[in-house]
Amino acid sequence: MKISRLALGAYLIALAVIVLDQLTKAWVLSAIGAEHITHIPDGFRIAEVAPPVFNLTYVLNTGVSFGLFGGGAGRWILSVFSVVVAGLLAWWATRADRRLLVAAIG
Repeated sequence: MKISRLALGAYLIALAVIVLDQLTKAWVLSAIGAEHITHIPDGFRIAEVAPPVFNLTYVLNTGVSFGLFGGGAGRWILSVFSVVVAGLLAWWATRADRRLLVAAIG
């Protein structure tokens, strides 16, 4: 199957967003020194950057909104759903013929 230039653009946009997201997370975690991080009982970590004006809270959310589908069978359901949606978007990008639509899909 030949991938159109527009679909390739959508894939590149999606890849760029994922890479940028991961790079900014790594940058923030490396930029905040250990001396600024306070552990609190819930397992969260708070970094006091400019107290009391600007504090960052490091939270790992293994589910979706409010931790839904975060464990057990819910995690598998969420994973399968994500793969199906990503596949449908990739298929749609190969069929799209307008640049703005492809950018939105990507």
